[in-house]
Amino acid sequence: GLAALLGTPIEVNRIRANRSRPGLKAQHLAGLRLVGSLCDAEIRNDRLNSSSIYFFATGLRRTEEKTAGGDTKDVEHFKATINSAGSTSLVLQAALPILLFRNSATKVTISGGTDVGMSPSWDYVRMVTLPQLKNLFLKAGSCHLEAKCSRRGFFPKGGGQLEIVVQRPPAEASPQPHKEFKISSFE
Repeated sequence: GLAALLGTPIEVNRIRANRSRPGLKAQHLAGLRLVGSLCDAEIRNDRLNSSSIYFFATGLRRTEEKTAGGDTKDVEHFKATINSAGSTSLVLQAALPILLFRNSATKVTISGGTDVGMSPSWDYVRMVTLPQLKNLFLKAGSCHLEAKCSRRGFFPKGGGQLEIVVQRPPAEASPQPHKEFKISSFE
């Protein structure tokens, strides 16, 4: 996420090299692709078990849709599907830096494991991570964040689903250090 925000290309090698099953797993790949889609990134070697990747964000992606009244409304909906019990919270952690600093409303749906070993559970994200973001980003700019777990997913099948909506000020209002960051609800 940081490389995307800074517009800095990165190459990562020896991914999980000391693990019994090295390389990118389903949740890593889903997170990489979600971040890539949020910022129109060029990604090389984004495949299961890849031990190296190249990532270069070319800019934050924006689309516009007309409302019923004909007004232009920013609409962004992204999906990340892990297709296993891979951790939805790890995918969310990868995407949060981009989501918090985009200048358009964004909805992200992440499907996979919400309560699995070796990663933060949804309850940890809801009760620790997201409230800490409120404290850390209090002066980063006004932002409205809603997050909910609409379905729990457990090992070995997954099947859980997180929904996150982040709304930023209009495009011309970039984050300012003196504006308040607000997290509105957690379910």
